[in-house]
Amino acid sequence: MEQNTEQLGMGAHASPVDVRDWTLAAAGAPTAYPDSCFLNTDWMIPSMQGKIGCCVGCTGEEIVRAMVYGSVGVQGEELSFRFVYALAKALDGYQDEGTYPSLVAKIIRTYGVPLAKFCPNDVSLDHETFVYNRNIANIPKEAFTDALTRRSGADFTVPVSEDGIKQALTYAKANNGGVMILRRIGDTYWKRPDGVSSWNKADIVPLRPTKNIVSGHEELLTGYDLEPGTGRMRIYSLNHWSKDWADNGRAWEYADVWMPYIVELRVAVPKVPTVDGFKYTFTKTMQKGDKGPDVVALQHVLKLEGCFPEDQAFTGYFGDITVSGINALQKKYAAEILVPGGLTHGTGTVGPRTLAWLVNHYGK
Repeated sequence: MEQNTEQLGMGAHASPVDVRDWTLAAAGAPTAYPDSCFLNTDWMIPSMQGKIGCCVGCTGEEIVRAMVYGSVGVQGEELSFRFVYALAKALDGYQDEGTYPSLVAKIIRTYGVPLAKFCPNDVSLDHETFVYNRNIANIPKEAFTDALTRRSGADFTVPVSEDGIKQALTYAKANNGGVMILRRIGDTYWKRPDGVSSWNKADIVPLRPTKNIVSGHEELLTGYDLEPGTGRMRIYSLNHWSKDWADNGRAWEYADVWMPYIVELRVAVPKVPTVDGFKYTFTKTMQKGDKGPDVVALQHVLKLEGCFPEDQAFTGYFGDITVSGINALQKKYAAEILVPGGLTHGTGTVGPRTLAWLVNHYGK
């Protein structure tokens, strides 16, 4: 089936670097993986973006839909990827179409995703109408209220590598989550090797990268396996252009060929996981104002110890909430942390004695 795909919006931007990002390694993810891993997406009807460049919003909505399916076992009512994308366009500062994965991950964690009946996915609209003219006040109020009932709980960045893909998918499967994959794409997504346009699975799968990059594109990563005979890693994804593209919007490609074109991998799960045996290499003292992966790991420990708000995401920033958490931790283990130093009250900082406690109880 031939399609004029040059007219389809596909835009996705790489996420800005943010030291507050929580890495999957800091979450205590396993480092040994099976030869194959597939998320349960056979039930899923792909979100269809039409000519709107809302692929990142579609992927975020699909992740939340997968979380809902995991809890109730049915696909349920249609959810609104328009809501997710419109919020992103009101917040991202880009004047063109498309947005970036870390913002959508934050949106599905902070705002959630409403039923489509509260914010209809009408892709026949022009782009600016679809995104409510980039004005949050124009988005239906009832959509915000309904969205709060369907939120993710945590999201993580993952290294772009074959091991990173394995880590992302095995962790998402174990925790009822999903994986966003951002890549650079060209016309091989809809052209045969001889250059003729086609969406036929036999013509374009396995997907071929191209030097003629036309866009960034976000999809739901659904699985990987090893090719019989060669052992090459194959990765599988869910596209949002049309169910006529490839196999109901699904396709696979060789990981080694595509790795240079993959920009970002991001995992989202329904709740902040409590990981048995969480370990981290703590080496630094910390105080208010610090930020980075060490603070993320510290916040994880505080959560595990009941010293961090249950509904508070790990920010990687050492602010007032972390100060309070440290005080609570020091009080809880005063005999080990405070008493040896002659202290009767928490300091709100990770000094030498608190660092020693972290290393002793949670150090690698």
